[in-house]
Amino acid sequence: MKKTVTGLALLVVAVSAGTAAARNFHCAGGIQYVIQGTKQKDKGNTANDPELLADAKRIFGKAVTQLNACIAEDPNDSEAWSYLGWAYAEVDSAAPAGAAFDEAIKRLAGDPKPLEIARQNRKSYWVQYYNAGLSKYKEADAIIPVGEILESKDPKVAEAKAKLAESEVSYRKAVAISSKEIGAYNSLAVVLALQGKFEESSAVIEQGLAINPNDPDLLKRKESMITNAVTERLKANDYDGALTLMDNKLKKGGDEYGTLVLAAQTSFEQAQKLEEKKDPGAKAAYARSQGYYARAATVAPDAGAKRDMNYNQAVAAQNTGDELMGAKLVFGLVQDNPKDKALHGMLRGFYDRLGSKKKADDEVWVILGLNDNATPVTDVTGYTAKVVKTSEAGKTLATQGAPEEVKQFKSGETQIDLWYYWSKKLCFAFTGGRQVGAANFGEFGPEGPASSPAPAKPAPKPAAKPTGKG
Repeated sequence: MKKTVTGLALLVVAVSAGTAAARNFHCAGGIQYVIQGTKQKDKGNTANDPELLADAKRIFGKAVTQLNACIAEDPNDSEAWSYLGWAYAEVDSAAPAGAAFDEAIKRLAGDPKPLEIARQNRKSYWVQYYNAGLSKYKEADAIIPVGEILESKDPKVAEAKAKLAESEVSYRKAVAISSKEIGAYNSLAVVLALQGKFEESSAVIEQGLAINPNDPDLLKRKESMITNAVTERLKANDYDGALTLMDNKLKKGGDEYGTLVLAAQTSFEQAQKLEEKKDPGAKAAYARSQGYYARAATVAPDAGAKRDMNYNQAVAAQNTGDELMGAKLVFGLVQDNPKDKALHGMLRGFYDRLGSKKKADDEVWVILGLNDNATPVTDVTGYTAKVVKTSEAGKTLATQGAPEEVKQFKSGETQIDLWYYWSKKLCFAFTGGRQVGAANFGEFGPEGPASSPAPAKPAPKPAAKPTGKG
């Protein structure tokens, strides 16, 4: 919520009484009533006299009657429209005041001085309404912190909400009297949301964005409103409702990373709940999640986020039974993260279920050296210098060059030496110079149907959910 807005404190008299006398009778009379009402109001404010202020309001009411008759008989009296806006504002009729000021500003386009007066007068009333709304908002916040009102059980909630309702009235008047003044839209959206009027708040945000699609405050408010609405639906386990909200947002604004991540997480959670109930719809929900993660990966803000989205997509693919897609995704991740044991383990599982037994077995050699109980050889140069050239290890050394890393792993009494050529995506396993295994993890395994039961499914990696304050 913004601070108090400053603006014109006094209204400007547009024309003199002498000029008004030459006008249509109702126009001249209406203008005279506005001038008379203003003087009476000034006296009332000076003397702090409610009776004088009430008299002023009655006089402005007469001005409204006369000026409406005026524009019906002589609609081309452009300044009369400006006075009509003034009179309506003084009787607290914001919407007709705004319409009259709109007409005045349109008709006075070629007359700079009275045009500026009309604009300043309308701005002055807008400031009054805006500040009145802000004052009531602050009063509500003093009773109970406004961010707690919707959840609070405090008996003073009703009192705080009453102040927010008054704030809403004033902000609505600010919007009504000057519909193109963006500032009040955001504030009105806030007080509506704090009263639980989320749909109305969203409508106000859209009205403001229709005027200025790039307003940063309204764009942030829109984001937080959607997030809050989604959160409310998730609290009620309304997954479909939450996803509908996010789909609508994505349709209007295009693929946006935060929304896609939240949608993916929501549909994955829904799938898990359905799976617990043995509901056949679980697979479709996992597939939906997979789609969101795929889209999120394409718009990810950095390489780390893209990697997480591809991983989560692979997990969702596994849950849908799309083993080939999952294998391809994890294989791609392995290319960028060749020393990640978890990824190699996941790839091995995909290969196994695809019926690619050799590729699955080959991955075992890569994983062995990545285990915590594998010991790294600190002096690889000294180690390779002792390799017998005529051994299978020596022949590999001659063809591939020195390995980038060597790990030693004991299986019972047998020591296995694992040679890693990370840049080439190759791994060789030796025991006493004899090759017992090898893996080319830079080459994707043969494609085929799943042939074995799926093991325990990994959970997707967490991603920060977008949040916002209502």
